[in-house]
Amino acid sequence: MHHTHQTPVRMTSLLTSLVLLIPIISTACDKPQSPTAESESDPATETAADTDGQASASKDPLAKVLRLFDQNNPDAAIHQFVDDAPKNWVKSTEMEELQLSEAEFSELSRAERSSLQQQFIDRVGEIKVFAREVVARASKAKKDGNEERAEKYMEAVNKLGRQLREADVVIVFQQTGNALANVTIDE
Repeated sequence: MHHTHQTPVRMTSLLTSLVLLIPIISTACDKPQSPTAESESDPATETAADTDGQASASKDPLAKVLRLFDQNNPDAAIHQFVDDAPKNWVKSTEMEELQLSEAEFSELSRAERSSLQQQFIDRVGEIKVFAREVVARASKAKKDGNEERAEKYMEAVNKLGRQLREADVVIVFQQTGNALANVTIDE
């Protein structure tokens, strides 16, 4: 069997292709909706969620949003994402996988790249599931006649997408950003 050496760019492109097969918008919910899905979060709920011992996550807005969402607190996560967003999500995060450029990634050993690729897949998945929820809420707001809220939610998703697309990060995050930057409400 002839064993070919794949370049990091080719491997990253393959990884990107696989990750992008995951649909950004789907009608199926990945997380159960709470009965108060449209209600705004209580600031006290956000504060209580920050006391889980993850000091760095509480200072990292993107990590905080994803953690709140993962802890089944979508209202607080979406409030943070839409109403308390930093100027730039990528520049304000300390997440290791979003600190790595494509050039730096390609210089790593095969084992390091392999380990990081799983982190990339996991993080992209988290971002897409969260974005899907925000888009679903925007769609619901639009159907309920609340165009302003729908636009606000969609702008938040598109903003994160633009920032990921334009950042000096690995290609999989740039391409995820491109998809999010261009997502619209499914009508």
